[in-house]
Amino acid sequence: MPGHPKPCLLFDWGDTLMRDFKEYTGPMKDWPRLEVVPGAAEMLARLHPDWMLALATNADVSSEVDIRLALQRVDLDRWLDRVLLFQADRLQKALPGILPIYSV
Repeated sequence: MPGHPKPCLLFDWGDTLMRDFKEYTGPMKDWPRLEVVPGAAEMLARLHPDWMLALATNADVSSEVDIRLALQRVDLDRWLDRVLLFQADRLQKALPGILPIYSV
């Protein structure tokens, strides 16, 4: 409906949108290899017209800028409206009440 905000879907980062290679350390943007989880880009592209899409992460070695740079390397950044970096707010996704009912 015009004038109404889009509902929001939250996605985890590692092994949900992008593969989390355990052999690499440090910010994902610096990893020699990045890989999108199969089907993730297509799903985000399909949902984006009707939903605000956000990445929610407990990543503790990456800033929001670092995360956006990693997402850009695999062309996912364009689909994500927000990045919620819980370590910056000293919260964790698993805490009750952190994620709304629309989360995925």
